[in-house]
Amino acid sequence: MATIVFCFFGYYLFYATVIGNIKFGLRFFTISFYPMVPKETFVNSFIVNALSMNMWVVALVYLLVDLFRQFFSGT
Repeated sequence: MATIVFCFFGYYLFYATVIGNIKFGLRFFTISFYPMVPKETFVNSFIVNALSMNMWVVALVYLLVDLFRQFFSGT
């Protein structure tokens, strides 16, 4: 049961980060160098957006591991 709760919490954090970046981060803190537009997006803009997503996913995984350190050491 704990593994299911852990996975659900991880997906929740991932979803909250994506929605927060769309609603808050893109409005105030980032400049749209490479916008993602349907049927008009070049490969380089897709790679830049995928790179930025990979950067915060690594931070999110580190946060999950840090929060559940005792759970991981006990399993």
